[in-house]
Amino acid sequence: MTTKPEIEFPDGPAPTELVIKDLVVGDGPEAESGGTVEVHYQGKLTTLHDHEQWASDDLSTLATPNATTPSEADYEAVAQHETIHGYLELAHGQGRWAEVAFYAAARLAADQHDVRASALLELYLRRFPSGANATDARQLLTRLKGE
Repeated sequence: MTTKPEIEFPDGPAPTELVIKDLVVGDGPEAESGGTVEVHYQGKLTTLHDHEQWASDDLSTLATPNATTPSEADYEAVAQHETIHGYLELAHGQGRWAEVAFYAAARLAADQHDVRASALLELYLRRFPSGANATDARQLLTRLKGE
């Protein structure tokens, strides 16, 4: 697909359950349970419970790190305030502390029942499949998907 689909967003409160609609059905192999797929989606700007705004395309930038390398001091400064946004800023970088910050953001999102928790865990595992918190991330993701 080369153009963005036009999507009409209804007025009123956000849906409480995930809505899945095939806009274009491809001709490749069908996705299987337990498999990996790459998806492109369009969403809407949402205000979360902690007054943070999030657009569904914001997380895509975490898949590829930028050139910054956060330090332990950077991580400790963010950890004092324990905000998802702060951890995600560090997670955009490279190295050990970017990895730790990425998992911290995902874990905090899960603890706060944030809608981004599963997506963050999946992206963490994509970037750091053998990372220090990979086992914990997989277990948490399994738990979240079971809820």
